[in-house]
Amino acid sequence: MDGIIELLRSLWITSESSEIERIIRALIEAARTDMRAVVDLAVENIKRDQFDGSKWSSLALTLLDTFKGSDEPGMILKALVDKDQDNGAYLNNFGVFLEMRGWIGQAIEYYARAYATDYKYHGHEKATTFPAWTNLHRITSSYVIKPSR
Repeated sequence: MDGIIELLRSLWITSESSEIERIIRALIEAARTDMRAVVDLAVENIKRDQFDGSKWSSLALTLLDTFKGSDEPGMILKALVDKDQDNGAYLNNFGVFLEMRGWIGQAIEYYARAYATDYKYHGHEKATTFPAWTNLHRITSSYVIKPSR
């Protein structure tokens, strides 16, 4: 547990990308034995404002990709959304988690919220280049029933 705490502390203060990647790889190895400890400590750091959201989001998405059947990485993404509900990247990434779990309706809701946030701050032209717009368009177009001729 002390090793996980030290890795999370290192992730929080590190800014060099190669070092961040090394720490995330080490956290993935730690998660292989105790995923819940990694997630609980990450969420605790987020709640105490000891976070760079992009690092925690990257950790969660990497854990989600590595441990496809695990719901725990979603807890990190949800903590980020709860902390900053006006961040399009966090909303979009939580939508990715929901979509991967098959919760399509909820994923669409988060993608739409992410796009609305991106639109609010960047306008339509810029917001359509963000992942939320792409995800929203992709997921909704795959569920639209095309009329028969």
